[in-house]
Amino acid sequence: MKNMSEQLGSAGFGEKPASLFLIAITFIFVLLSSGVAQSHADKRVSDSILGVKVGMSLSNAHEELERFGHSGSGESDDEKEEAGEHKEAWNLGKSEFSSVALKANGKNKIVWVTGFVRAGREIPFEKLGDLSTASRVNDSLAIWNVATTTGGYRIVAKGFNGKARVVYVLSLEIPTVQ
Repeated sequence: MKNMSEQLGSAGFGEKPASLFLIAITFIFVLLSSGVAQSHADKRVSDSILGVKVGMSLSNAHEELERFGHSGSGESDDEKEEAGEHKEAWNLGKSEFSSVALKANGKNKIVWVTGFVRAGREIPFEKLGDLSTASRVNDSLAIWNVATTTGGYRIVAKGFNGKARVVYVLSLEIPTVQ
């Protein structure tokens, strides 16, 4: 049986084009293989709860959450403003989370969001991120620290048997001291 180089040479391509063809095929195969390996190695860590991310505006967070439920009872104990910061609690009826709490800074940017998972709908830790990239993981806790251009975020999952009952997404951006 002839090898590919001999087959291409006998087909009128000559030795050099056949060698270049084999190099090109090998190169393409290596690129495709590394792309597949890269996608497996690059498993993302969740960066939001129901679309609410650290760094997003409070009004955008409201738009995301209004699809699932409603804010607590107006400006009550559930919503507080302290030193320009704003905290809210949302009751949700249409998601895997029964409620969400969030905090925005004085610039109305989300600095943390916490989701309380509805009983019976616990989220497997591995659904939130690749456990091999977690900075800490055991049966009741998983923590990932994710670097971004704005400083990063931390996601914490707490629960039992490798399933989250509570999920926290926290900004790791260091505020400027004035």
